[in-house]
Amino acid sequence: MYVYYTPYAPVPEPDSLLALLPPIRRKRFIEAGYYHPGPLFAYALLSLALDRHYGISAEKAIRYTDQGRPYLPGTPVHLSMSHSKTHALCVLADFPVGCDIETHRPISDRAKHRILAPCENPADFFAHWTLKECAIKLAGRQERPLSQIPFTITGDLAQGDGVHGWLYGQIPNATAAVLAHLPFPKPDLTRIDPELIFSHAAKKL
Repeated sequence: MYVYYTPYAPVPEPDSLLALLPPIRRKRFIEAGYYHPGPLFAYALLSLALDRHYGISAEKAIRYTDQGRPYLPGTPVHLSMSHSKTHALCVLADFPVGCDIETHRPISDRAKHRILAPCENPADFFAHWTLKECAIKLAGRQERPLSQIPFTITGDLAQGDGVHGWLYGQIPNATAAVLAHLPFPKPDLTRIDPELIFSHAAKKL
């Protein structure tokens, strides 16, 4: 399994990152009429990872399920992506996987009530939130409210109903998580410098 993240940075040539989005996502991004770094960095990070480890061109190969989950038809590669207010994250694996990253920020009591199960510690809010978002991505859909998707956390290890995962707390001002159906060793988390993202995108033009 490969787990990559990158912080956002000013983009010298936005069109080079835009070109790495699959056509349907690129069209929606342009039609939205505003610039958000999240999708650009997430797909650029995914493009770099797929090219580096599998020689796959993400922008040409990615398809989507009816629920919007990305997949790579005809390959054994499973993937997941996430982007927050400050970072993008992607995971590649040979089994179904879900990932999420959230930037730390003030959270209202209403949001905590909506997301946390009664048994979960509010002090671990971002850990639980990322794990629940991972579970939705792993399932391909949201079958129940987030407050009804409880997790038990022991250090960096997390367990839920039929799912197992890992937390990453070393990202500045953010929490990330990776989740799968079966237990798996904790993969290394690799930081990709934005400059490497930009150079990779320029070479793909």
